[in-house]
Amino acid sequence: MRDAFEIIKQLLQNKRLGKFMQFRPIKKWTSRDMTNQIRDDIHTADWTWEMQGKIEDDFGTIIPVIISSDETKLTNFSGDKKAHPVYLTIGNIPKRLRRRTSKRGNILLGYLPVPKLDCESNKDERRLQRRHLFHQCMRALVKPLAEAAKTGVEVPCADDGVRRMHQADALPFMHGPPAKKRRSGRRAPRMHKDVVNAMEVHRGGGSAKFKRMGLFDVNPFWRGYPHVRVDCLMTPDLLHQVHKGVMKDHLTRWVTEILGKQIMDERHSTMPEFHGMRHFKNGITGVAQWTGRKLKEMAKILLSVVSDQDEEVVAAARALLDFMYLAHSSSLTNTELDGMEQCLRTFHQNKSVFEPLGALQTKQAFHGIPKLHMIQHYVGLIQMLGTPDGYNTETSEQLHIDFAKVGYKASNRVNAIKQMAMYIQRIEALAMHEETPAPAAGLLRFLAILALALALARQLPEPVPEFWQVQELARIAGLLLPAMVKGHHIQVCYSSLDAHGKGLSNDMLHTL
Repeated sequence: MRDAFEIIKQLLQNKRLGKFMQFRPIKKWTSRDMTNQIRDDIHTADWTWEMQGKIEDDFGTIIPVIISSDETKLTNFSGDKKAHPVYLTIGNIPKRLRRRTSKRGNILLGYLPVPKLDCESNKDERRLQRRHLFHQCMRALVKPLAEAAKTGVEVPCADDGVRRMHQADALPFMHGPPAKKRRSGRRAPRMHKDVVNAMEVHRGGGSAKFKRMGLFDVNPFWRGYPHVRVDCLMTPDLLHQVHKGVMKDHLTRWVTEILGKQIMDERHSTMPEFHGMRHFKNGITGVAQWTGRKLKEMAKILLSVVSDQDEEVVAAARALLDFMYLAHSSSLTNTELDGMEQCLRTFHQNKSVFEPLGALQTKQAFHGIPKLHMIQHYVGLIQMLGTPDGYNTETSEQLHIDFAKVGYKASNRVNAIKQMAMYIQRIEALAMHEETPAPAAGLLRFLAILALALALARQLPEPVPEFWQVQELARIAGLLLPAMVKGHHIQVCYSSLDAHGKGLSNDMLHTL
């Protein structure tokens, strides 16, 4: 486990990222009349403006803390080894850099335990104990941020400025352990105060509101952070909610039930090959493992597969596809957000056509699909936090390769977590060494100036008895020696020497 506050300081002092960081909220518009707002990164969304007003500090700087966690498998076929990394980054870093793992804008905060708890036979009790353990571990990870949540802390930044940061007011959103397994999304967004009050009433003697809100009897790790937006903890997840959820598990399954597996595969396999389009030569119903790339390629041709069906089926499928492509945009205007809501309205107006065709397999029809309900909150979350590509789980899935799977392969598989942590520490140390500017540049220049000063001293008719004379010669040598360091070699600009060092002999110039 690492100190979360020290990680934030490390990111703020990163010279490579510092020149790109954004420390103040801004608003973008499509035109001068300022009627159509543009939202892309978090500093252009409403949450940053809201927090800037809440901290009541004219000189305070909001540092949005982004925590992502997800369980991942370390073994493919045997062993059943898993890891649960927790990553931390800050929203001041542009999302285009946060998504690139090579920029090291995401840092490993720690590993959460992955207990099986086989000793507990009751599944509900086992699930509750896992929730207790998760929140207890997360509380320990974010504890160093508590002080900054109350008063703010002054921290030096990469631009040599000192800012009073209020970073723990953030924790605006995170991808929870099983973000793709949780049943969230069935209920309306819940506010921090309402959740805390319902939990206190429940512990005092029971509460119907507690059950109605779908809460669990655990002490949440974010309870000590009053400005945390509970309704923003579950952010839009394009990979698991849209592609694997709405598109693959529901829309594609409905279309398959309507057409039949054989026709579905025939239409994919007989599709002519075209540049930029994936050709599923064996169809799609037999695909054992879907990746994000395959799902995106399948979505490109899904509408053409159902083009000969009822108008309501085509309209519903097209509405969901339009919604998906709009959600993938790197920036969205108010007009485009209205278009996303219109897509959802079009889908709900035509979705009833799937029931008489026998496409639905859920007992509660459309009410039993949490992910279909979750996308209804996308527009509000985009207005609050920016576009989903800034906090999509595809980034954390990519981070698993560097921070979990590669380290596990480098271990001896016994007590692997400790070895993985040591491996990552060494890799980060090497990366820091590579990013550090060559320290030999200034040192070699100083030695070159000193050598030339001594060479000048040897050319004087009398010895140099006083140290101040050596300093003066070094100053003159510094004027005469604009040295360029290339690797570990020094090249003297003789043109500069000719301009400033008149009367110097060739022996003096070649003394180095």
